[in-house]
Formats: sequence, C-alpha cells, structure tokens
Amino acid sequence: MAKFKKGRGYLGEQKDPQPEGHGERIWIFSHIMEGHVVWSFTPDMRVNKAFRQFPYTGKKNVPAKLRKDYWRPMAILEFPKGLGDVGRSVYHKCRELKKRHELEWEDESLLNMTKRQRGRELNDQKANTVADIAYVLAGNGKGNKVPVTKVVKEEIPLQGKKSQSTAATAPVEGEEGEGEKKEVVVRTKTVEKVVEELDAEGKKKLHEVTVYWANEQDRYYAESWSKNVSHVVGLPERVYTKREDPKKKKLRIEGERKAWAERNQKGIEGKVEEVAQKVVEKVAEDKVAA
Repeated sequence: MAKFKKGRGYLGEQKDPQPEGHGERIWIFSHIMEGHVVWSFTPDMRVNKAFRQFPYTGKKNVPAKLRKDYWRPMAILEFPKGLGDVGRSVYHKCRELKKRHELEWEDESLLNMTKRQRGRELNDQKANTVADIAYVLAGNGKGNKVPVTKVVKEEIPLQGKKSQSTAATAPVEGEEGEGEKKEVVVRTKTVEKVVEELDAEGKKKLHEVTVYWANEQDRYYAESWSKNVSHVVGLPERVYTKREDPKKKKLRIEGERKAWAERNQKGIEGKVEEVAQKVVEKVAEDKVAA
C-alpha cells in the first residue's frame, strides 16, 4: 500500500496502481444473450472499464448498463507466478484483435444486413475471442511476450567513431614497400540483443499457460492450440479476502495520521533550529568583520 500526502493534509492509504501479481490471471466475461466479450484483470467487472470495450455498433445495440444476471465468466487465463508482464502483453494483443474484428470488417453478408442485424453480428465476438486467444498464446504477433527470450551480447564494428571498448588489430600491407605492415585498429562496441529461445525441435520456446473453461465446448472455436497451453474444465474457486473491521480501520488511520503529524512537526522544528543557527553564525561573522 502506498501513502500519498498533499501539502499538510493526509489522504490515508491508496491502492498501488499495479498490485503484486497483476497480469498473472485474466478473466474473460461473455454476455449470455448478445455475445459481448469483456476482458478484465479482476474477478469482478468494473463498469467504467467494461464500457470502454463496447464499440458503437448502432442505436440500442450497446448495453445501457451492466446486468449481472446477463454476464458469465467464459474463461480464465493463468500464467506462472512472476510472469505478469507476459499476461499483460497477451491482454493487450487480444484487446487489439477484438477491436479490429469489430471495426475492420469487409464481409459482404454484413453489408446486406440491416443496421440492427449488422450490429448484433458485430457484438457477438465469442468465437473470434477464442480464436484470438489461441493465436496469441502460440506466440504470434509483434511485441508478444509469450515466446521465451534471452539476452545475447554481440560485438559490432564501429565506423568512423571512437570507442573505449577493446580493439582488435589486423596487419595490412603498406603502400611504400612490399612486406611492410602497419596496424589498423578496428574499434568495436558490445550490444545486447533479445533473441527467442528454441526448443529441441527448432521451434520457438513458449511460456506455459493454463486456460480454465466454464464450458469445454468453447475451446473448439479455435482450429488448433499450441503445446504450451493446458486446458482445464471448470473455473477455479474464488478466494475472498477478509474485510478489515471498520473500527480497527478507523483507529489504524488515526494512528497513522498522528504519527505523520509528529514526524512533520519534528521536521519543521529541526528546520527552524537550523535556520536560527545559521542566523547566529552570520551575525557573529559580521561582528568579527566589523
């Protein structure tokens, strides 16, 4: 938990922007009637974040509010502990593909529909979402962090630039006489490159991912799945955190405010003493100079 203060006030405790384990689990919710899909990093749908994922597909085709009885968790993506950055990249890539499905379409059958029918067809992204998950978890797409990478150091020659790195020498024949040689300094610099690791078969190595399905039949919307994906039927039980007693929370916040005020007061008194000491020294110096 991070503490923030503004001026001489106290705002108490605020949640960290990215808590520990952020991105290690991704929840995917679907609308049981219309087929809308919402991606989330939390087991609860947040209204402000969910509505950002609804494009305008026509009048009365965008839900006016979120009804809990219409939404169900479709799947959960789980990444190994400490690989939250991989989960966030998968979330980012799948959101991009979902947006493209909704806005970049050239199917002639959609052009022949009415606005309401076309909007409903575009809203139903359940099948496309499963196919996108299989595509991204296979390591496809620029910037995808599912492939396992490693840092390799490589030395490259510099052209017309000075460097403090180690230099190699190469003998070259001189122009004045045969057999006469001179040293040509080839300056190099060491650079680090990120490359993908390969497995025994020569294919790119991928991080392991577990997909929990509410309905096993949903996984077959994708044509194929890569070997790094494990499928589990049934969603894991949600772990509820125990809420803090309101009275204890009030006492804790008051104690923190009091401690902060004491530290602030000590800091002010110390600064006043420091300034007073400087003034006394300055007066003494002026008297000596006079």
